[in-house]
Amino acid sequence: MIKRIIKRGLRYFQRPVCEKNKAFNQDTLCLLLSPWFDPIWYQKNYALNPQLTWCELAEHYLTQGAMAKWHPSAEFSTTWYWDRYPDVYLAKINPLLHYLRHGHQEGRFPSEQEWQRYKPYQCVSDALWGGLSHSAFEQLTLWQSSADQQERFITYYEQARWAYSHEKWKQYYVCAQKLSLLAQDKSQQKIAWLFGAFSLYYHAQDKAAMRDYLRPLREQWQQDIDFQLAWANAQSDGQQRLATLNQVYLSRGFAPLATLAYPLCLGTLTSQASAIEDGPLVSVIIPLYNAQATIDAALRGLTEQSWRRLEIIVVDDASSDQSLAKVQAWCLRDQRIKLHRQPSNQGAYAARNAGLLIATGDFITTHDADDWSHPQKIATQVQALIAEPQLMATCCAWVRVQDDLFITQNWQPSSQLAHYSHSSLLFRREVVSILQAWQPLRCAADTDFIRRLEAHYGEQALQIIYPDIPLAFALDDRGSLTRQSEIHVRTVYFGVRHIYHQIRQLQRFLDKHQPGAFTLPIPQQLFPHHPAISSVDLLIVADFTQSSDQENGWLKLVKQTVANQQSVGLFHWPSLLTCGRHFSLDYAYALAEQGVVPIVGGQLLHCDQVWVADKELLNCPVDSQPQLINFPEGITEKMSAHQSRPIL
Repeated sequence: MIKRIIKRGLRYFQRPVCEKNKAFNQDTLCLLLSPWFDPIWYQKNYALNPQLTWCELAEHYLTQGAMAKWHPSAEFSTTWYWDRYPDVYLAKINPLLHYLRHGHQEGRFPSEQEWQRYKPYQCVSDALWGGLSHSAFEQLTLWQSSADQQERFITYYEQARWAYSHEKWKQYYVCAQKLSLLAQDKSQQKIAWLFGAFSLYYHAQDKAAMRDYLRPLREQWQQDIDFQLAWANAQSDGQQRLATLNQVYLSRGFAPLATLAYPLCLGTLTSQASAIEDGPLVSVIIPLYNAQATIDAALRGLTEQSWRRLEIIVVDDASSDQSLAKVQAWCLRDQRIKLHRQPSNQGAYAARNAGLLIATGDFITTHDADDWSHPQKIATQVQALIAEPQLMATCCAWVRVQDDLFITQNWQPSSQLAHYSHSSLLFRREVVSILQAWQPLRCAADTDFIRRLEAHYGEQALQIIYPDIPLAFALDDRGSLTRQSEIHVRTVYFGVRHIYHQIRQLQRFLDKHQPGAFTLPIPQQLFPHHPAISSVDLLIVADFTQSSDQENGWLKLVKQTVANQQSVGLFHWPSLLTCGRHFSLDYAYALAEQGVVPIVGGQLLHCDQVWVADKELLNCPVDSQPQLINFPEGITEKMSAHQSRPIL
């Protein structure tokens, strides 16, 4: 689904409200920067005082309008959103704020009209990213010749994103050119020029060509934050790039960036902001492992934070390079830096947990060893928590950059360059007494920690600060853990991360409604040291978004197999209509049985028997299957030649 979060820009802040020197809170700002709040429509539709400023109209919707079931614009329905998503209503969250901060990223819709309009497109998009790319591409190919402009645009949009995520630069470029020809409304136009500019650079490695492409668009889009970031990329001179980036920060009242030397790179970034000497102590935990090339930049960014009361805890995870020596030198320069050494390499999340045990701050946050933070990042996050006691945590946005500060698109590109950073989470100390720690896994524990926080305190307890302004730069390392195929970030839709999050969601449900429930097993690939080969007696292949048939279903087979002292593996194979749906509670009940484990694509597996719940599933091949050692032909070929349903 195409995101429609298009920034209105600074022109909104030129309204009379500025004459009153009234401060915008984050909620009001969030509404004014979205296309889903139309202040002119809102004032006229509900006959409000025409002298109200746009800021006051936004505040009216936040404090009174939503509870009266008024709509913020003709395109967003307060009542439909609450009815469609009762979890938002029960949590007493403003529907538009939820959509802007969470809903659109979760695939939710702003109105029934949009839901009906995008339903078939969403289905294909879910299939493309959710493990059924072959079947999804068949539909996208049909839409290429459609008479419907929207279908053709969706086709090239999804194909462009797929090409980018697989680093197929020529294909990305071709699809982006198609988007430029098809774009009609403003949201499509933004996607077209954003993809067009980046695809041109990746295809030709030519910043001058990127600059020539964007120059004719400057007058129309110069107030758009993403355009400014893209325009900074197009500058071949480091000084010009820095000046362009600083326009973004200065426009929102943030301190400008500087460099210690040229050529400009992440390692030379510096900045100064007015110091805040008084305030609660903030503990910053940095896991460190062989980061000699980046740790100086990370620590420089932290020691230059305007929020001076910091406790910077560096946890060395048995580094074998010069990282440790560099941190020891920093400890001599700044007494706020503490070094803790792990006895052996245990992984980043285990290192965080070690830091958590010695943290003494009133607030706690984490920081990666290859990130750089704007000097006002921590202050901005802490001040939001101090100002609003009901908040338990804040996050900010970041961008990934190459070493020369060229901003890259997200692995799954969209209409925004800055994205919500899970690792920027800054939370109150009392959260630790509830959530304890991060799961000591190879990946995905950040998201799990945040979802546990939201499950306990409510989604309104987490606020994303300045969602379109990057307050941190992360080095775009193609060789990082998140880019490794087995646990690649794309597996959040199909694969190990997806299975993990589904299991953890079911676990939270069970913990809430069945206290003392069995702890469900998670994929073993997530653990730092896991066996290369797994073994089960029976592999069950099914669509676990569907409940098991009570009479002759897979859950009954699980229980019978376990009763016979045999082990079971569960491999999820979705259908075209169920990609993107949450797993059935029956999946949790199956995993709660002794000797039942989740299996994911690519996993080396020895099994004696394979059972497929519905052979129709095999008509749509999945992108990744378990590698069956004793059935090298794979699940599809094996089942085409053998009976897939043993007699129960």
